[in-house]
Amino acid sequence: MPLGVKALGTNPVKSAKQHPGDRNVVVTFAGVTFKPGHYVYSDSDGIIVSETPLHQT
Repeated sequence: MPLGVKALGTNPVKSAKQHPGDRNVVVTFAGVTFKPGHYVYSDSDGIIVSETPLHQT
């Protein structure tokens, strides 16, 4: 079911930038683990995370 969300009078709050963030780290969310150097492919049906490229060059 497509769902559109709209808001009036939004005002983004500037970050304090006290933590610069991290790069090249493993992250996991929604049961999917993303590792640096892996390839991510997605469409409206799902997502694939692969250690090697699946696309043709």
